[in-house]
Amino acid sequence: MRASQKYYWLIICVLFYGTLSAQKQHNNWYFGNAVGLNFNVNPPVALSNGKGNSVEGCATVSDINGNLLFYCNGTSVLNRQHEVMVNGSSIAGDPSSTSNVLIIPLPGNDSIYYLFSIGAGGQGLKGFRYSIINIKRQSGLGEVTSKNNLIADDCYEKMAAVRHCNKKDVWITVRVWETDEYRTYSLTASGFNAFPVVSNTGLVVGGYVNNGIGALKFSIDGTKLAAAHSFQNDVVELMNFDNTSGVISNTVLFKPNVIAPIYTGVYGVEFSPNSNLLYVSTNNSDTDPSTLYQFDITSMNAATILASKQVIAQNSPWFGGALQLAVDKKIYYALWRDTAISVIENPDIYGPGCNFMFNKIFLSNTINEPVQFGLPSLIAGDLDGQFVPYDFFRLPGDCDRLDIGFETG
Repeated sequence: MRASQKYYWLIICVLFYGTLSAQKQHNNWYFGNAVGLNFNVNPPVALSNGKGNSVEGCATVSDINGNLLFYCNGTSVLNRQHEVMVNGSSIAGDPSSTSNVLIIPLPGNDSIYYLFSIGAGGQGLKGFRYSIINIKRQSGLGEVTSKNNLIADDCYEKMAAVRHCNKKDVWITVRVWETDEYRTYSLTASGFNAFPVVSNTGLVVGGYVNNGIGALKFSIDGTKLAAAHSFQNDVVELMNFDNTSGVISNTVLFKPNVIAPIYTGVYGVEFSPNSNLLYVSTNNSDTDPSTLYQFDITSMNAATILASKQVIAQNSPWFGGALQLAVDKKIYYALWRDTAISVIENPDIYGPGCNFMFNKIFLSNTINEPVQFGLPSLIAGDLDGQFVPYDFFRLPGDCDRLDIGFETG
């Protein structure tokens, strides 16, 4: 290959990856009572045109230019015109499930989305299921072409997704009730693999149905996983994750609250962008202020982690809900029944320097209780700037380097 051709392909590849890093699939959020955030501008602005209502989990997806495609509250899929998508009703999730729904594009495909749903512990309809959406149907408004396919009936409340180390495929992890088991499934260009990687952590979660409540989150680098086990457990489960094999290991347990709660206890969790810090929201009673904690987790040692505890905020009368990292690398915090969203402006900074801003973005005082417990679930790893949906140059199984397809000699 001539030198001019080499440089031509180098320029093409630089432009290719630069375009990918600017993708905007997570630039619109709809959550709570018909409110949302638009991250196509900086700082983000409030959205008040949503039609979905969700007490807890939800998910939204946009195209690569930041245009809304559809969103879901666990029971209904709403298209970009905020109408129920064709065949989009009666999704078998639940608006009161902590992590009730995930929207994941089929790797290497520009029209098919998998919608994973999971039920609530206190509701009759439980289980982990998937539906399939073809966004090109109905003149681009989308259509649910396959619905509520049961994967497992012994899982609820907890579900999270992260990119495989190849930056294309996706791992989907769920917690199994009355066991110490996590199941991690893969979604590749070939479709959904129903045979999971099974990991045991030693912590059995079961009994009282509300013990299943609490968030499950991956760090964006795909190396860590954290779960908040609420009510009678009131414990954070921190684990290592191998995003090559899907194996969970090295479980660390710690209890942020000194006194046993009489309400949810721990609920929301989120990692800092650099994966060194973990934020945890807790609610000890229906009268005490909610507390937002920060922990340095680099040691992966329970005593050291607890010794690093920082109280970032205490807010009353609202309950502390979900924590979610956004495309601007800030963490957004939902406080139940609030009229605004609070923000951790510099989440990589340990201590008060993380710059917590209470009620940073006003949403609405005309919508009844616009903020609920939940914020949209995203695919961890899509926020690190390396997500490659149409990568024609990566070698199969190559997780450490990119082969950009031209000679070097």
